[in-house]
Amino acid sequence: MTTLAQALDEVRALQAELAAVRAQLAWLKQKFFGGGQGETLDRAQLLLRIEPLEKLAPPAAPRRIAAHERGPAQPRATPAEAFAHLPVGETVEIVPAAVQADPELYERIGEEETFEVDVVPPRLFKRRLVRPKYRHRLDRTRPPLVAPAPARPVPGGYASAGLLAWITLSKYVDHQPLYRQEQMAARWGARIARQTMVDWIALVAQWLQPIYQIMRRQLLAGDYVQCDETPLRCHDPDVRGETVAGWLWAVSRPRGDVVFEWRMSRRQAEAASLLAGFKGVLQSDAYPAYAAFAREHEGVVCVGCWAHARRRFHEALEEAPVPAGFVLRLIGHLYAMEAQWDEAGWTEPAVRAHLRRR
Repeated sequence: MTTLAQALDEVRALQAELAAVRAQLAWLKQKFFGGGQGETLDRAQLLLRIEPLEKLAPPAAPRRIAAHERGPAQPRATPAEAFAHLPVGETVEIVPAAVQADPELYERIGEEETFEVDVVPPRLFKRRLVRPKYRHRLDRTRPPLVAPAPARPVPGGYASAGLLAWITLSKYVDHQPLYRQEQMAARWGARIARQTMVDWIALVAQWLQPIYQIMRRQLLAGDYVQCDETPLRCHDPDVRGETVAGWLWAVSRPRGDVVFEWRMSRRQAEAASLLAGFKGVLQSDAYPAYAAFAREHEGVVCVGCWAHARRRFHEALEEAPVPAGFVLRLIGHLYAMEAQWDEAGWTEPAVRAHLRRR
């Protein structure tokens, strides 16, 4: 027979289990319906750059600021100021109908000027390359003379350097897929097959390889890099009917270059080959491959990311508001000081390191 004490213990155990399940459910809801997960921007991370938390409890909903508290509105630039740098491509003079009918009766005493902004849509055109042939007037036995053909960006092809640059920038800067550029080219005057564009992109990538290698060597020659990897689905000619998983690895340094390396896996060996020869501080998330690389290579120190560390304390804020809130407040103070140093212009690495140590 169950005693009262045993029943109370069972109730307490069930209550503790219920609380744990509710905490897990709340965490899952936040992951799927809240501020995001993985490497997407977590809305909670935006708190890193505001003042420290004023309370240890979870932050309340943002207060609506009344109009009288916002201060004076910043004046917007007028159209004349916003477009002052644009060149004048065409001038249209509009003469009154009465003056057109009898211009001798009127004299011009001034003018009123306005403007409108127009755009010239892209268009394809041909650049004719003419190489005249010449024959010697006195010595007819000499062969005809003709200037050598200029070097083409695509040997034996018809693409100019400008066209290749346009397609490449549209794909990687404006995020225009090649199939969409194929449709757009038809409106510009002629169809260019996307497979042809693929070949051109590969050629441009070969041209840029020396620049990429220099950027990568300079990054790894320094004493501090940041590294991360993100999954992307891609098409594999050997796998029909579906996409396969690949990984885009990034190596960068604040206020420096960023280089990307495409790999088909996330294995530790990929990180080792990508960072080969580096010695210094390696900053990353908690992916074990980076810590393993630091352990296996002398002179490499692996450090974490404040945004990733803070995220876990924010997730624990509801369940443990006092200790988690205390840590969040400390992190808030750190970022508040960073913001003050930015405003003061103390951005030199040596100065910043001294301030942080102090």
